[in-house]
Order: sequence, then structure tokens, then C-alpha cells
Amino acid sequence: KITEYIAYYSFRNPVLNNLPVRVTSLNKGMKKIVILNKEMELVLIQEEIYSERINWNVTNKFWIDPIDSFVWKSEQFLSPKLPLLKMEITKKPAI
Repeated sequence: KITEYIAYYSFRNPVLNNLPVRVTSLNKGMKKIVILNKEMELVLIQEEIYSERINWNVTNKFWIDPIDSFVWKSEQFLSPKLPLLKMEITKKPAI
């Protein structure tokens, strides 16, 4: 399933407020990944982000638990000036 929407990003250096960004999100289905020697079957969501104004085009990825939507792993670009940020969660927080 493809979902498309416009998001608005703001940055501080240089200041840029409410930059419209086109987001296209695609469910890539179930994927197996390993975190700390534990194999998990998660839904991969791939997100394409594009801003015509600053010619910014990146791909973000999120591996999500299909039962409770917990994001176990992500690879995302938060800003055009920052490198790719990769995160893996090794344990769900206590409730």
C-alpha cells in the first residue's frame, strides 16, 4: 500500500520554516532482521522524501512490529545537512 502526503519541516541552521516536503510511504512487506542475535520478522516501511525547493531527495526505512507497531530499527535522514542516522532498539521500554 502506498501513502502520499505533504509534511512541513523546519530547520535552524540555516533557518528554514515550514518547508513543504512530499512523502511517499510504501509497505514493503514482512522482512527478517537480526538484532542482538535475535531474529525478528517485521514490516518494512520505506519512505521517500522529496523537496523541490531545496532539491532534497532521500529514502528512510523503518522496521515495525506488526502486532503493536513498535519501531525496532530505523535508517533515516533528519536534515539535508546531517548524515544517515541508524538506530536499533535492543529492548522495548518497560510500561
